[in-house]
Order: sequence, then C-alpha cells, then structure tokens
Amino acid sequence: MTTRTLGDYEGDADAAVVLAAGIIHPLMFGTEGSYFPELFPTWIRFSGVSIGKQFGVVLGGGIAPLVATSLYSSTSTSYAITGYYMALALGAMITFSFAHETSKSQLPSYHKSNIRAKGCA
Repeated sequence: MTTRTLGDYEGDADAAVVLAAGIIHPLMFGTEGSYFPELFPTWIRFSGVSIGKQFGVVLGGGIAPLVATSLYSSTSTSYAITGYYMALALGAMITFSFAHETSKSQLPSYHKSNIRAKGCA
C-alpha cells in the first residue's frame, strides 16, 4: 500500500477551488443583492440589509474558526464541526421560512412627514 503525499492532492485541491469559486459561490450570493433589500421598507432598507449581513458574517465566518477549533479539540473528530454548521444551516432555513415574497406587492410611498413621525429622519 502506498502512502499519498500532499503533492498527490494538488489536482484535487485545484478542482475544489474551481468548483467552490466558480459554481457554488455564485449560487449562494447571486440572488443576495435583490432578495435581501426587498425584505425591508425603503426607508430602512440599507440599514436592515447591512445589520443582517454583518450578524451573518460574525456567526458564519467570524467566530466559526474559534468554535470549530474548540469543538475539534474537545471531541477529536470533525463530526462536531459538521453538526455546528448544520445547526447554522437549520437556523437559516427557519429564518427564511418566515421571510415573505414581495414581488407582487407594491412599495409603500413615504412622505417626509410620515418618516419623521416614525422617528427616522
């Protein structure tokens, strides 16, 4: 039985990068620019999308390496890390189940006096 070295996996790694960057990444983020803004009223749209995006970045990318390292050091297996990401995905699916489709709805018209009354000007 021969042992594979790191150099033997070079072609596999290149294929994984091309697959992730060229196919999976656009599928994940391609609709983001049109979907998320329509979830918020026009007068808070930018803030709503920004705050939601930043919380997602912190949970999915910011603390994920720390959580993964902690899980791996305490369990010595990657199954706990997989469970962590599955829990994040389940949370995202539950959240998206509460999102409503707005393609057929009309945007409300806001007048400056109406916005000031809401305390947003």
